[in-house]
Amino acid sequence: MRFRTILTALASMFVFATVAQAQVNVMGTPTYGEYTLTAGFTPDPQNYAVTAGGTQQSSTVAQGCNAGWIAATPDVRVHYTAGTFPLRFYVDTPGTDPTLAVNAPDGTWHCNDDTAGLMPAVDFATPVSGQYDIFVGTFAQNTYPSVTLYVTELPNSNGPGAGQVAQTGQSGINLMGTPGYGEYTVNSGFSPDPLTYAVT
Repeated sequence: MRFRTILTALASMFVFATVAQAQVNVMGTPTYGEYTLTAGFTPDPQNYAVTAGGTQQSSTVAQGCNAGWIAATPDVRVHYTAGTFPLRFYVDTPGTDPTLAVNAPDGTWHCNDDTAGLMPAVDFATPVSGQYDIFVGTFAQNTYPSVTLYVTELPNSNGPGAGQVAQTGQSGINLMGTPGYGEYTVNSGFSPDPLTYAVT
């Protein structure tokens, strides 16, 4: 009987943990639309009306995402084809205290609260092509202001603290980032063997 009770308790704990981890669903249907943008898009910035806030703490999605309450599914999804431009997501709605959490194509989370004043921005200096899921949160719980989410490739001109890079909380390893010590092609039978690369 005691063994069965322990198994039941363990099963309950597993279910609880699974549910807790599944509270934010980045693959869920975005509430305020799904859009496709290609580098050089016009007009710049693009803008989308959303209701900020939600019932999930953004601190639960990744280490570094400490501030804000977000929805369980993305507010906006952007399929972006990268070029040579940087990419910025931002909210600039006076009288509100919004936050941003962006899930990038490589699966990493990028979060920001106050880039300038109370307005958040998330910057990608060298964005990659793919799916960006954007959660517009609120710093305070149980507040749901109507705000505008912007997407721009001109961070020097557009957004809070224009001209400065937003310091975002990040988590994860960027497998699509530029390798720090080179990129090489090696075919079977290569010579000399071994090949060597100096790294820090």
